Amino acid sequence: MKRILALAFAIFTTGSGASAATIFEDTPNETAGGFDIFALPGSSLVGNSDPFVAATLGAPGVGFAINGVENFRGILSGGGLMSSLSFQIFEPTTTQLAGGCNTTCFDSEFTLTLLFGGTVLDTSNIFPLDDAITTVNIPAGSFIFDEFIVREVSNTIDNEFFGNFSAEVFEPPVAAVPLPAGGGLLLGALALLALRRRS
Repeated sequence: MKRILALAFAIFTTGSGASAATIFEDTPNETAGGFDIFALPGSSLVGNSDPFVAATLGAPGVGFAINGVENFRGILSGGGLMSSLSFQIFEPTTTQLAGGCNTTCFDSEFTLTLLFGGTVLDTSNIFPLDDAITTVNIPAGSFIFDEFIVREVSNTIDNEFFGNFSAEVFEPPVAAVPLPAGGGLLLGALALLALRRRS
């Protein structure tokens, strides 16, 4: 009977923990279920950037470039929460490279801002390496957020390229099932049966 009481209590009170799945997308806006990227004022997306790939990853159709100042915001396609974020930036320093920086090259500085429901959680600075891939990484468990913004703060207009976005999707834990109104009566009746059986 003790076993029955314990089982009944467990059924009414047990909830499940959070689970996570990792989403990866080479080129945002290209794959359902990946990332949606939106250009912010002063910028416009130009789609897939083969030059980014030619200069770095060696496979076509990966990454994107932005015209103007490189400002953009990103969310998970269909919404949802993220508990980690990773992506890559390539900053060329010559116009001669595939995926060069147009006519004048500048060292750019960026900020990465994480938001939840429009509220800023954290802002960090990014200083991309020259002519190399810089990987930006927010490790799992640092923040729970639903949006990120990458903003160029050096006020220069030359080419930087972005790609290989990944994030862990955060799924909130399921709330414990509340004890139904008749649950107390059921537990009480089981307890009485247990006592009666003992006597």
